[in-house]
Amino acid sequence: MEKGNLKWVFFNSPAAVNHSWDILAPLELKVAALGKGTARELRKRGAKIDFIGSHPVKLAAQEFVERIGTDRVLFPVTAIGKRTVQQALSEEQLVEVEAYRTVDQQADLPHDVDIIAFTSPSNVHSFLKQHQLPSGVKVVAIGESTAATLQGVSNPVFIADGYGVLALFDRIMGLNP
Repeated sequence: MEKGNLKWVFFNSPAAVNHSWDILAPLELKVAALGKGTARELRKRGAKIDFIGSHPVKLAAQEFVERIGTDRVLFPVTAIGKRTVQQALSEEQLVEVEAYRTVDQQADLPHDVDIIAFTSPSNVHSFLKQHQLPSGVKVVAIGESTAATLQGVSNPVFIADGYGVLALFDRIMGLNP
């Protein structure tokens, strides 16, 4: 891949970093990350991060647009991503490269489940293709978009108070007396 007139690369998730950093690092672009988890993955690889957007994503998108002006941005993405940040940019500023694909995994559901946790909308879609949520099971979601994907299920949905594994763990522990 050639740098051309690109100025930035924006990583929406740790998965985007894992699947594309080695290819994109030599371009020496300014680096943007969405969330602490994505920033952590970049730091593990020695990246200098020029912008870290926090949640909610629409606010991060607005802050990023203000920061970059008219610069062009490369987004390594999955085919099924929401593209909230990209929607805030003009077509001329946006370059997307499909860096990875989210694939449904077959999984058996144990019978004695009290809580099911979802970390992304794609987790929800994959699970609901294979299973129905058992009645009485509590559901925990990381983020508003994951919770919105669960709209319409009859189970109670609880949203973690952050976007990492620790926030998910804290929310789950808060559900059990």
